[in-house]
Amino acid sequence: MAHPTKTMTDPLTGKCGQSWADHGKMGAVGAMLVLLLVVCALADVVMGLRHESHFRDITATPTIVHGGDSLWTIAEEHGVAGESTQSVVAWISANNDLTGSALQPGQKILVPA
Repeated sequence: MAHPTKTMTDPLTGKCGQSWADHGKMGAVGAMLVLLLVVCALADVVMGLRHESHFRDITATPTIVHGGDSLWTIAEEHGVAGESTQSVVAWISANNDLTGSALQPGQKILVPA
């Protein structure tokens, strides 16, 4: 036996639209999307905490930039276990208040020890 469905009426226009059953399905889909966003946000927080843990016990040591050095090559030379070179570049940039990637020979910067 088929279940009767009620049709929703738009209170402003008086026009009939989706059935109440369809409306319930859309509500469930919306709730699932919200749940997915919450799970993704929590995962991002957890990954961020895990990421910071590799740098937590790192001490900084000064080094002098030589001709031909780049943030990438310096980060490769002073890698941190469990971290990508890109993450080490970000750490070096942040700990030296660098706004770009340009380095000058003779410049003194802090690197992970």
